[in-house]
Amino acid sequence: MGIEQKNIIQQKKGEIKSSTVKTINLNHPELEKLEEGVNFQNLQISNNSLIKKTNIMKIINPLIFLFTLSALLVSAQEVELNVENSSLKWSGKKITNSSHNGSIKFKSGKLNFSDGFIDSGKFIVDMMSINVEDLEGNSKARLEKHLRSDDFFSVVDFNESSLEITSSEKDGDGFKVYGILNIKGLTSAVELKMKKVGDDWSSSFTFDRSKHNVRYGSGSFFENLGDRLILDEISMEATLNFDSWKEVEFK
Repeated sequence: MGIEQKNIIQQKKGEIKSSTVKTINLNHPELEKLEEGVNFQNLQISNNSLIKKTNIMKIINPLIFLFTLSALLVSAQEVELNVENSSLKWSGKKITNSSHNGSIKFKSGKLNFSDGFIDSGKFIVDMMSINVEDLEGNSKARLEKHLRSDDFFSVVDFNESSLEITSSEKDGDGFKVYGILNIKGLTSAVELKMKKVGDDWSSSFTFDRSKHNVRYGSGSFFENLGDRLILDEISMEATLNFDSWKEVEFK
């Protein structure tokens, strides 16, 4: 083999070695003289396959992202409370087993569901709306005024109370829900029972008023109250109606 032919071969070998970054001229007249016997047809197929694979992945990757995001959005939802169609009832008892009951209005509320559980949420009530339902006339008005006073809930200074949901767990056909209750600027941990009933949710819990500095007639603050003692435990029952579902914005 002559020197000139060897130089041509070395030159063509260099072209082949750099084929990953340069376009190969498959019609070059000297390619047939190469002693290494490169199969350019296979090389072309390989390159074409790589191009096709790259193009396919450009399409598939966004689709995978969209499907994954859709699954997350489906598994996590936020519901807003319809305050007009929801209700909150309260009841309290004296040591003599006599009791009073009434209602209070919601100002707002929401729940976040994730993977079939109540993940978080918050409810705010209007303390100015405390209503006594077992009395009428002057007796009703006197008790409502007393409950709004500093002896009980100090609604002038604390016109809102709130319940913040922190977590939940399955409890039969409902949920055991954990939250933080804020009344008069003081917080306490509470445990609720929640269950879906028809189009609504029912909920109930009990809280200790002494943890929120509600002192009147409380054995936690005063002694020798006799039959004037009012129990610290106040029972709450709610009917919750959620009329708007929307996807949560992930951050």
